[in-house]
Order: sequence, then C-alpha cells, then structure tokens
Amino acid sequence: MELIQLRCVLALKEYKSFTKASQALYISQPYLSQLIKKLEDELGSKLFERSTQTLRLTEFGERFAIKAQKVINEMNELEELCNQNKVQLSIGFPERMKIIHLPELLTEFYLNHKDWTIKINTYKENELDSLFDDSKVDILFARENLCAKYKNDSRFTVDTFFRDPVMVVMRKQHPLAKYPVITKDQIITSKIYSHMKGSALRESIFEHITVQDPDQQIINFYTDNYDMISKMLHDHDVIALANQSFADYYNLHAIPLDPFHHNDAIAIYRNKASCYVQELVQFIEQYYKEG
Repeated sequence: MELIQLRCVLALKEYKSFTKASQALYISQPYLSQLIKKLEDELGSKLFERSTQTLRLTEFGERFAIKAQKVINEMNELEELCNQNKVQLSIGFPERMKIIHLPELLTEFYLNHKDWTIKINTYKENELDSLFDDSKVDILFARENLCAKYKNDSRFTVDTFFRDPVMVVMRKQHPLAKYPVITKDQIITSKIYSHMKGSALRESIFEHITVQDPDQQIINFYTDNYDMISKMLHDHDVIALANQSFADYYNLHAIPLDPFHHNDAIAIYRNKASCYVQELVQFIEQYYKEG
C-alpha cells in the first residue's frame, strides 16, 4: 500500500469520476484505475461501487477513506515540519495555460529542483485578482488581458515571457481559410464565436460588426473549456478570435488579423520576490527564447 493509492481513493471520493480525479492528481486515467485495482486486490475488498451511474464508495470503502484521510493529514503535517527549512515556492496559473505547455515546463523545473518544496495549483480566471491578497501564490502565470490590475500596481513586476498573436481561427475547410490576412470587414461574412473575455479587441470588432451588419450572427458566450471551443471550430464553418498557440495546440487554421493584435503570456510577482522566484522566471524566459 502506497500513499499515492490513498490519495487516489480520496480524490475519487471527492470528484466521483475517474477522469476528474486523474486530472486533479496530474496522473493518467489508466494509471489511476491500475492503482485502485491493485489496492483493492491487496485489500481483498472492493472500495468503489461501479454498477451505478455515479461512482461511489462501498461500505468498506467509506471506512477505508476515513482512515486514509487521517494518514494523509498526518503525512501532510510531517512534510510541513520537514519543509520548514527548505525552499518553498507556490506557483499559480489558469488551466487554459496548458496550450503553451506551461504545466510540462513547470514539471521540468520541479524535477531539476527536487530539494525545493514547489506547489503548483491551477485557478479559475475569476480568482486571479485575489491570489496575491490571500498569499496563495508567490508567482502567477496568466494572459495579460486577464490581469490588467497588476500592470498598474507599482508593487508588482509583470514580465512578458511568451509573445502570442491574436488570430482568426477556423477549420482548414472554412471559406476564409484561403486568405493570408483577414480584416474586420471580412469577419462580417462569417459566423463568429467569441471567447476572449475582457478583450478590448473583441468589443471593438463586435461594435464594427453591429454597425456594418446588424443581422450578423455572433455566437457570444464565454467558457474556459478549450476542448469545447475546438470541437465547435472543427465541426462548423465558424471562426473565433484566439491566440496562435490555441490554433497550434488544436491543429486549427490561423490567419493574422489586420490590424495586428496580441494577448501575451505574462509572469506576475511582487517586486521584492525571492531569488527563487527570479530563478524560475529566468528558466521560463530562457525556454521560450530558445524555443
């Protein structure tokens, strides 16, 4: 029996889904299933009832989860005690930053600093403005359009580490895919899907469309689910305003918008941040500079 197996049981109890639990644990779903099966075989009893539509603990599983939580709590306290004299670094970013491979890059940084205590957490975009107030992070990675308040706050340093142009994104079979550049007037000829929350660019384009063609259909709603956006673009002749990295990640066609705009990836940290934060920033910047 291993600690990771106990964490798997508790994650499944919380999320009631192998998919969501594996994402929370940063492991693959097959590996999670393998760990649970191995634990159940070792215990000689089933921990989860799989015959129902919703995943739930068996009676034995409920008793086991209570004991597992106590063990994990004890281990967390021991780790906290042992880590008091170690370097501690707390990193935050929205889940959508996966499209520029930030999670993999942070994992690589962690593997090169195993003697550090590094906490990596994802946050919802509506939580970003309060993370430093609550001292939840030492450094935050995000898109510049979502963190405008920090750029005007003299207490913080804001570094651009990844230049990412805003493109008109569509499937390769879209009628507009033949053009090298797309203007606001050309956008009027297509159904447009909007997901760039808080974007002045989006608002200016929509205002232009409304003036030129009041009957133009704008599918205007916002979601953090990039997989959903990608499926819509792959399946229909619609376009979206999105970053080049989004198009690359989901194998979509991207055309520059005239005039040119960008929504860069930035690192935010306090001016008096530790040298360890500075080392992480240099690592990130060097990676994208070489890449």
